[in-house]
Amino acid sequence: MLSTSSSSKELSIAKVARSPSIWIPYMDNVILQCGYGFAEAMLQPHAMDEAGMTQTEVGVVFLLMGATYMIGSPIVGKVKEKTKKKERKE
Repeated sequence: MLSTSSSSKELSIAKVARSPSIWIPYMDNVILQCGYGFAEAMLQPHAMDEAGMTQTEVGVVFLLMGATYMIGSPIVGKVKEKTKKKERKE
């Protein structure tokens, strides 16, 4: 929360950028996306050769993986938010 009183700590973009609570999830997401790129590059030829999938079918599989992440992230965030509120009350 931003405050205009001089006695409270002031919030700045630099302080937010240096905060571990910002960088840890960011780096986690970068590592996750690197792993996803590796999996896509390795699984695409295998899916086409071994499983007999077409390029379109392989694309749909990876699209579904991304859609699951897109839909699941806010749901997990909401659950975590509610769990955290319950922990604070106890």
